[in-house]
Amino acid sequence: MTNNSLRVALFSDREDWILGTTAHEIKRCLGRSGKFDFVISSEDRIYNKPVHELKKFGKCDLVHWISPGGNLSYSSLFKHIPQIVTIHHCIDGDAHWPFNYKGVNKFLTVSCRSQRELIDRGFLDVEVVHNGVNHEIFRPLSQTECRHSLNLKNISFPLIGFFGKESSNPMDRKGTQALLNSLSDINRHKQVGVLLSGEGWGALRERLTTLKIPVFQKQVRSIEDMPLLYGAIDLYLCTSRIEGGPVTVLEAMACKKPVVSTPVGHVTELIRHGENGLLVPIDDREAMACGVLNLLSDSLLAEKLGENGRETVLRSWTWDVVLQPLAGVYNSAVESGSIAKYSPYQYSKDLFTLLARSLRRRLWLDEGFSNGGSRGTN
Repeated sequence: MTNNSLRVALFSDREDWILGTTAHEIKRCLGRSGKFDFVISSEDRIYNKPVHELKKFGKCDLVHWISPGGNLSYSSLFKHIPQIVTIHHCIDGDAHWPFNYKGVNKFLTVSCRSQRELIDRGFLDVEVVHNGVNHEIFRPLSQTECRHSLNLKNISFPLIGFFGKESSNPMDRKGTQALLNSLSDINRHKQVGVLLSGEGWGALRERLTTLKIPVFQKQVRSIEDMPLLYGAIDLYLCTSRIEGGPVTVLEAMACKKPVVSTPVGHVTELIRHGENGLLVPIDDREAMACGVLNLLSDSLLAEKLGENGRETVLRSWTWDVVLQPLAGVYNSAVESGSIAKYSPYQYSKDLFTLLARSLRRRLWLDEGFSNGGSRGTN
């Protein structure tokens, strides 16, 4: 990196899930120009190594909170540099209101739908920078080979994909009730199974089993293994009610899998009904079942949607394409913001604050484990 490169701190909730992937893709796509130098942090890093992370952030020219909770929790620690926040979606009762974000130089979101919702809430300047997909990782694979790798080779019925983590499903945001209802309707006409991936979902597995719907839950170690899951399925079903993305729809399309999805997040900007995917109303079990059955009974339609879906991704939704506006956003935020010197007093004060928070969190986790609890994500 040159001495003139802009040093940007990227903060995600965790590095082994979607927002962490976004941070690493920003570093990969924008960092190779030599104009930007990126450091990446997360909740775990800040709490486990507060001294190290504070030093990293303190030397940056800009902080980009990819996880908006980071700004709400830590923005006061970095008043000396400009800040950007990405807000992915809005729900009733959440903290995404303008007065909760003090000192933010720029707001980003990942879909036009979320942009409208944020403006309705009083945010004055919100720019869309879409989610993307790495088309070299997410690519078409042999279904036979993928099922063999996942020990699913003896399955004789179609598999429907449903990927996510249970902790992202408060108030049934992922539409699991609609998923269960539609699968129940589908199974009256045709035997199908569900390939489930992501943390949790114990209750969902039990309910699927009660409905006599075969369910297979597979976890992967890294993003590089995710295409095996998409390769093993016959179609991907997104029943979500609220989403920022969903990134899984992009990934399925990149893998040439036909998609049936509700019109959440960026889906209406991504899918043209009947051309590269099928759109169904939120909570409409009949429409979801009909869409799935149409694809399972019409292999030519399923193949067409899969082919066109991959073409759509390659044309407009790769990370290299969607992140192009971000360089201008970063430069503009730094030019319009003020960068102050990080004084020894401010550094000492911020360090004490982080150490105190880290200690409280460790004590809370220890107590949680002693009571039979489990580690969660904040």
